[in-house]
Amino acid sequence: MKKILFILIVFSALSLSGQSPTYFNKLIFPWISTNHLTSIVPLGNDYLVLSGWIDTPFYYNQSPALIRLNSQGNILNQRLYLDTTHYYYFYPSNSLVAASDSTFVMAGCRWNNTKGVHPFLMRVDANLDTICSKEFTHPDTLAANQPGALIDYRFTCIRETWDKGFLLSGYYNPGCNTNNTERSYLLKLDSLFNVEWIKKYSNIGISFNVETTADSGCYFVSISQVNQIYKYDKLGNLEWQVNTNLSPPYVGSSGPVDLKVYDQNTLYVASGYWVEPVYGRRGFLLSKVDIPTRTVVWEKYFIMFNHIDCFTLHQHIRLLIASDGNLIVCANSVMPNPTDSSVISNKGFIAKLNPNGDSLWARHLGYGDFEFVNQINDIIITDDGGFLTVGFFTDWHPGIMYEDAWIVKTDSLGCDTPGCHIIGVEELKIRNEKLEMFPNPFGEEIHISLPEEFGGGMFVMYDWQGRRAVETTVPESYGKQTFTIQTTNLKPGMYLVELSGDDGMVWRRKVVKD
Repeated sequence: MKKILFILIVFSALSLSGQSPTYFNKLIFPWISTNHLTSIVPLGNDYLVLSGWIDTPFYYNQSPALIRLNSQGNILNQRLYLDTTHYYYFYPSNSLVAASDSTFVMAGCRWNNTKGVHPFLMRVDANLDTICSKEFTHPDTLAANQPGALIDYRFTCIRETWDKGFLLSGYYNPGCNTNNTERSYLLKLDSLFNVEWIKKYSNIGISFNVETTADSGCYFVSISQVNQIYKYDKLGNLEWQVNTNLSPPYVGSSGPVDLKVYDQNTLYVASGYWVEPVYGRRGFLLSKVDIPTRTVVWEKYFIMFNHIDCFTLHQHIRLLIASDGNLIVCANSVMPNPTDSSVISNKGFIAKLNPNGDSLWARHLGYGDFEFVNQINDIIITDDGGFLTVGFFTDWHPGIMYEDAWIVKTDSLGCDTPGCHIIGVEELKIRNEKLEMFPNPFGEEIHISLPEEFGGGMFVMYDWQGRRAVETTVPESYGKQTFTIQTTNLKPGMYLVELSGDDGMVWRRKVVKD
C-alpha cells in the first residue's frame, strides 16, 4: 500500500477578486448571524445548500435555512424558515435531496424542551417556497404517550426511492427509555410523506447512512466495534450482511461510516477507526466488499494529517466515486501548524485513491490562519471534475466563538489555487524506504543510521499531537554515520521521526519510547 502524500496547502484569507472561476475559498454571509452549512445538492447550473445553524440576533434558536449559490459561490437566493419554538439540527451530508419532481426535501430533527426530539421533513420548490412539512411521532407510540416520556427520535439520512417516495434512516430510544440505549430503523414514505412501513432493528445501533440499490432494496450500515453492512429488500427485510473493520490491532469506535456501490459486483465502505488504544489517533479505513460472495476483499488504513476528528459532535466522513473510476474520501482532521507545532487546529481534507486503495493525492482545506477552525460537512463532484465543499469556519477562543458559512471550490486535483498541483512526489522527494533507527522501542537514547546520500539537514521528532519534541541540526559531516539523540526527557509513547536534507530529501519513521 502506498502512503498518502501529505501535500500542505495553507489557504489565504485575502480577497479572491480576479481569481479563475475554477477556484474559490471563501466565507458567505446570508444573514447577520452564525451559519453552519450541512448538505449540498445541484440545482441546474447552481447549487442548493442546507444550513443547519441559524442563531438570529433576536431569538436564541436554530432554524432551517436554504441558500442558492451560483457556480462562483455567490448567493442568488436565500430563505430562513424561522421557528422560535423549536431547536433544529441536521446531520452532515445526507439531510437534503433533490427529488425527481424538481422539488427539494430536507430531513432533520427538531427539539422542544417539553416534547423532546422528533424528526421532520420539509419540501420546497426551486424558489425556496415551502410546499409542505411534517413532523413524525415516536415509533413506540404507547410508550411515547405516557406522562413524562423521553422522546428521542431522529432522521440521519434521506434518499429518494424508485417509486418517487423516500427512504429514511435514523435512530430512536426504544420504549422511550432513559438509559441512552439507541437503536436504528428504516422508514419508507410515499411521495406525499405518508408512512408505508417502518422497520425497527433491535440489534443495530446508530446508523448515519442508507444507499438505495438497483433492485429497489438498500444497503444500511451501522456503527459499532465493527461496521455491519446490511442488505435489505424493498420492504426492509434482511437479505444478507457482512462485517468490515475486523483487522487488529485497530480498536475502538468505527464511526463515522459512508458506503457507495461501485458496480454490480463491488461496494466500498469508508469509516473512521482508532489507531493507538492509548492515544486514540484516528485515521480512516477503506474496505472493498465483493457483493456476489459477500466477503471483504481487502481493508486498508490511512493516517490523515495527524488524526481524523470533527470540531463538532457530528462526526462525518464522505465517500464518492469520481468520473474516472477512482475513489474520493472527504472528512475532517486535527493537525498542527506546519510553522508552529504547538498550535493545533481542525481542518477539512480530500483524498483520492484508486479502486485498489492506493493513494493518489491528499489535500487539506482551511480558511485563514491555523488559529482558526474549519469543518467540511459535505462535498459534491462538479461538472468540470472538481469538488465543491460546504461547512463552517470558526474563530474560536475560550469563551468566544462564532461560525460563518464556508465554501471551497477546487479543481480535479483538489486545489483551490492555481498551480498547487505542481507540488508532487518529485518536488517533495519523500523516500519510501525506512530510516534505520535503533533500538525501537527506545529508552534513554536512540541511534539513527544516516542514509548514504544524506548531505546535512534537520532532524525532528514529533509527538502524537504533532508537537516538536526534539529538533536539531545535523551537519553534512555526519553523512554515512550513526547519529545519536538523547531522549531522557521524552515521555513514553509513539513519535514520528523526520529527517530532512538540505537538498529536499525527506525520510520518515515511526518509533516508540518505552
